[in-house]
Amino acid sequence: MARRPRSILLPLTAAVATLFLTIKVDTLWQGLAVASDHPPSSHAAATPASVAFPVEPPGGPRPNPATSDASASLCSVEEMAVLQELAGRRDALDARDHALDERTDLLRAAEVRIEKKLAQLKALKTDMNAQIERRDAMEEQEILSLVKIYETMKAKSAAKIFETLDMPTLLLVVDRMKERKLAPVLAAMSAEKAQAVTVELAKTRSMADIAADEPAG
Repeated sequence: MARRPRSILLPLTAAVATLFLTIKVDTLWQGLAVASDHPPSSHAAATPASVAFPVEPPGGPRPNPATSDASASLCSVEEMAVLQELAGRRDALDARDHALDERTDLLRAAEVRIEKKLAQLKALKTDMNAQIERRDAMEEQEILSLVKIYETMKAKSAAKIFETLDMPTLLLVVDRMKERKLAPVLAAMSAEKAQAVTVELAKTRSMADIAADEPAG
C-alpha cells in the first residue's frame, strides 16, 4: 500500500515536465516568427560610433544634387553674361572698324579729287603763264614797233605826242629808246613833263637793276 503513491507521482511529474517543455518550445517559435516579421530598425541597429561619426563613402563625400545644380546654374548664368559682354564688345569693335573703313574710303576719295583739282590748277597755271608770255611778247613787239617809229620821227613831233601819253605808257616807250634818240625829244617837251619822265624813268631802271642784282629763288 505504501508503494502506490510513488508510482502515481512519477507519471504525473513527467506529464508536467512535458507540458512545460511544450510551452517553452511554442514560446520560442512565436518569438522567432515575430522577429522575422519585424526586422530591427537601422537606427536601433546603428552603433553610437556610427551615429556620431558617419563613415564617408569611398572617393570622398558625395555631392549634394541640389547644391550641384545650383552651382551649375550659377556658372551658366555667369558664363552667359561673359559671352554676352564679349559679343557686345565684338559688335562695337566691328562697328568701329566699319566706321573707320568708311572714313578711310572718304578720305581716299577726297584725296583723289584734290589731286585731280591740283592737276587741273597746275595745267591751268601753265596755260595762263604761256598766254601771259605770248601776250607779253606781242606787247613787247608792239612797243618796239612804236619805239622805232618815235625814233625815226622828228624830236618836236615826237615830243608833242609824248605830252599827250599817260605816264605808264610813256615809260614803256622811252625806256626802250636809245639815249641819243630820246634826248632831243625830252628837250623838245615841256620842262615839267620832261622832269617827271626823267624821275620815273630813273626809278624804273633802279628797280630793274636791284631786281637783277638779287639772287634767284
